[in-house]
Amino acid sequence: MSYPDTVHFQFDSQGVDWQHLLRLFKVANMAGREGNKVRRAFEKSNVVCFAKDKLRLVAAGRALTDGEYHATIYDLVVDPNYQRW
Repeated sequence: MSYPDTVHFQFDSQGVDWQHLLRLFKVANMAGREGNKVRRAFEKSNVVCFAKDKLRLVAAGRALTDGEYHATIYDLVVDPNYQRW
């Protein structure tokens, strides 16, 4: 199964609705992240990805990397309604 044609990916933090991201963490049972800490964590990460269905944020993730061999993925969250695609 593939994701709908309306989903697009964004690889920077520009224009992200951070309050929506906090709600997404909560609905995906990944609560505990707080306010500006989430924004700062994403903005300071080497790699970020946000998935939006039209304008609605449906997934996000970030990674830290040495740029050579290793990377660690953090805060990977997907709206439960999109998890089986």
